[in-house]
Amino acid sequence: MIKRHTRLLILFGGFLVFGINTLVPLSLGLTFGVALIGIALGQQGVWFLAGIGLFFSTIYATTVILIQEEFKEDGVQVMEVILATNAIMISVMNYMIGMLNDHLGVRVGILIMPFNLMIAWAAYQWIAHKRRSA
Repeated sequence: MIKRHTRLLILFGGFLVFGINTLVPLSLGLTFGVALIGIALGQQGVWFLAGIGLFFSTIYATTVILIQEEFKEDGVQVMEVILATNAIMISVMNYMIGMLNDHLGVRVGILIMPFNLMIAWAAYQWIAHKRRSA
């Protein structure tokens, strides 16, 4: 059985327990699974959808560390580009969710979340593959 303080480390500082290269795909997979469960449960699954932020929160901190490790000299500039791109992508995603909600209903609009998580997982796998082969 995992001790209580270890569970908190996994949740909020998982890279200390799992390592950077294991945590991101693990967190994305857990987030995807919890999102699907929340969607499948419908109205009762709203708390699952709210809870996926806990799994996803580890990805942000881990990604910042990974970028600083990979781009030692240009880390700040790379983070600026990534954060700007992220802001644009989130704005577009929120707009798409709103449009889908308006035209097709909330249930269909929420389905964009697992789709975006699959894209994030595929992007991470592509980047990890490029790092291994370099």
